[in-house]
Amino acid sequence: MNNKVGIFWFAENTLVFKAQSAIDLKPDQLGFIDSTLQHQVEWEDNNIYQLFGLMLDNTDYYNFPRGRVFLMLIKIPHTYI
Repeated sequence: MNNKVGIFWFAENTLVFKAQSAIDLKPDQLGFIDSTLQHQVEWEDNNIYQLFGLMLDNTDYYNFPRGRVFLMLIKIPHTYI
């Protein structure tokens, strides 16, 4: 299975997102795997919204609803019957 983590926005009725494979990322002490992607960099430097047909030049990344998708690893103890 290829689990992904990443960042997203909802702008102009469009879901704008970027994901990366979680397989190469390490979980934190609570078992969460989060993306190394940064909202500001992807929006303001890489203009990710253009990949989704949006012309939002000179807008700030924080002007639209945004969030992260992360993965939580759950360890289930073995049950013996």
